[in-house]
Amino acid sequence: MAQALTKVLFGDVNPSGKLPITYPNQPNEQHFSREQYPGVNHTVNYSEKLNMGYRWYDAHKIDPAYPFGHGLSYTQFDFKGNTLDVSDGRKVSLSVQNVGKRYGKEVV
Repeated sequence: MAQALTKVLFGDVNPSGKLPITYPNQPNEQHFSREQYPGVNHTVNYSEKLNMGYRWYDAHKIDPAYPFGHGLSYTQFDFKGNTLDVSDGRKVSLSVQNVGKRYGKEVV
C-alpha cells in the first residue's frame, strides 16, 4: 500500500480516479443542524430533502473546494466527437485520447 501511494504522490503512476463526495470550503459550510448531522439517537433527519452534497452547492450557487467527480491527473486528455442522440433511448458517445507525455486513464 505504501509503495502504491508513493508512486502516485511522486507522479510515477497516474491516479485516474474521481472524488465520490463533495468537499466544502470550510467546516459546516452547509450549516447542518444537530438533527441533520451527526443525528440524534442514531437517527438522521434529511430535512434538506434532495439538496444534499453537490446538489446543495448547485442550489445555493456556491463553488465547493473540491466538487463531486473532481480528479487530478499527471497527464492531459482530449475529448472529441461529443454527440447526444435522445431519439433512440438517450445515447451519448465521446472519444477520449491521452495527449500527454505520461500514461494515464480517464474516468468519464
